[in-house]
Amino acid sequence: MDEFEIELKKGFLEEAQQAIGEVEQSFLDLEGNPNDENTINKIFRLAHNLKGSSKAVGFEDMGEFTHAFESFILRIKNKELPVTSQTINMLLRANDHLKMMIAAYVQDLKAEVPYRHLVEEMKNFKIEDVTQTSTSDGNVLEFESPSLGISLEKLEKKSISTPNPASLSDQSIRVSLQKVEKLINYVGEMVILQSVLWEQIQTIDHPILSKAIHQLSKVGREIQDLSMSLRMVPIKPTFQKMVRIVR
Repeated sequence: MDEFEIELKKGFLEEAQQAIGEVEQSFLDLEGNPNDENTINKIFRLAHNLKGSSKAVGFEDMGEFTHAFESFILRIKNKELPVTSQTINMLLRANDHLKMMIAAYVQDLKAEVPYRHLVEEMKNFKIEDVTQTSTSDGNVLEFESPSLGISLEKLEKKSISTPNPASLSDQSIRVSLQKVEKLINYVGEMVILQSVLWEQIQTIDHPILSKAIHQLSKVGREIQDLSMSLRMVPIKPTFQKMVRIVR
């Protein structure tokens, strides 16, 4: 594996991590609004892009898994599968498995993560496979198959509609923390030099130069505030994870 291929794979994994983290909220939104075509299309595009990109950079196992994931989403898109709690459970499990695969590849580009069992579950998934058992209090509980893990949900629960987040016009790119730290250090040195200039200009009667240094100081403060804000961690993803936990 040459250096170019390694960089290509690492770049793909960084983008995939971000995409997988963001799409989880789409699954939860879909559960609240099963007829939202935009959300379904967004999920389908993600799986389609991951399938093509993973195969292109050489992650064949991920390519095969995302192909099955895409086919499962296509069944939802074509109304072959209704959007139920069981369907969302399957989507979330597949998404969690993708996270695990990506994390393994980050540690070792040649890692092997079992996935065929989940591929078979998605291929053979049917709503009627889930059995229902009545409890003593009259509530109906749903039991998934042992291979899916234990999941108990009351059927009489009220549907909670999660509002779609407002679309953001800002686009983002990933920047290494090391580069951000260097930028902040350079800005700090620039601010110190500006202070020295400002002190020196006080002894010189030169209106144009004084105005220019004053303006430079103002721009420097703006750059300093902006560079410091780059280190701030957005709180939105934290609360989005709590939505999954509450579910």
